[in-house]
Amino acid sequence: HEVTGTVTAIGAGVDSVAVGDRVVADSRFWCGDCGQCHAGRRHLCASLGFVGEICDGGFAEQAVLPARLLHIIDAGLDERVAAMAEPLAVALHAVRRLPKTAGSVLVVGCGPIGGLAALLLSRTLAGT
Repeated sequence: HEVTGTVTAIGAGVDSVAVGDRVVADSRFWCGDCGQCHAGRRHLCASLGFVGEICDGGFAEQAVLPARLLHIIDAGLDERVAAMAEPLAVALHAVRRLPKTAGSVLVVGCGPIGGLAALLLSRTLAGT
């Protein structure tokens, strides 16, 4: 569900992205209408789904996504690096939730998120 691509068409009224923009997509497909979305808690959306689950995802030749899910990436940024935006955000969120007094931290599981968390921790906790 980590998706990068190039915008090839836009719908009427879309001004946040343009044809030719390179983008990374938020993997969470939220409604924007429920109480949780209005409260800023889109991760708790009553209709929450994920790109690749309720619409075409990163393995499709093309996918139609709401502009609100797209984030423009720098023209020089490698798409393989940009695709790590979502797992990096999850790892960063976890690291930022640690108490400032945290000493040693054990990362259990070293998939992409665990690996990124370990990398972030090595920089913030001086490798403890």
